[in-house]
Amino acid sequence: MLSDNIDIDFAKAVRPLQIVIIAMSVGVLAFLAVTIVLPANISSRLPNFPILTYLAIGLTLIQLIARKLILKVTLEKTLRALAQGTTPSISPKATPFSAKFLQENKEFGVLYVAFVKRTILGAALIEGPAFFSVAVYLIERNPVALVLAVLLALRVTYQMPSASKMKTWLRTQLARVEQLKNEGSGNTGV
Repeated sequence: MLSDNIDIDFAKAVRPLQIVIIAMSVGVLAFLAVTIVLPANISSRLPNFPILTYLAIGLTLIQLIARKLILKVTLEKTLRALAQGTTPSISPKATPFSAKFLQENKEFGVLYVAFVKRTILGAALIEGPAFFSVAVYLIERNPVALVLAVLLALRVTYQMPSASKMKTWLRTQLARVEQLKNEGSGNTGV
């Protein structure tokens, strides 16, 4: 379990992730701003059927489903490995705070790296459709593509971790590891 007396500054540990998420969000929003300001003469030469907008919606749905599955499968794989005692080797240099987290507790360190990976991967899987939706708006000037781009850009921003979010997530996952260990050993804890 994650004790309350650990010697880790969660705010500092989550800062690199916050910078990455801000950079991803700003990239999409800057492209969106440029697109809105550009003249709309490209769209006048396209057919009235917004095929690219439909494609953007479809891509977004596929990416959101894939994101959910990928994040779930990778987390479950990590949790099961920890419960079985087959923790992956993590370099203390994997993230800026890996060494400190690994020093505190091997499971804790592995889960911290998993949190970093899932935060970046989760945002990246949304960022792709967000950029594509902005490009579609640039070409077709369809308001649906604009709304989709804005919603996806906001969703990327929503991935922004905080120290309390990270700490809560780590505690939850450590509890799940303990639960899996108990299930694996036949001990139900009753």
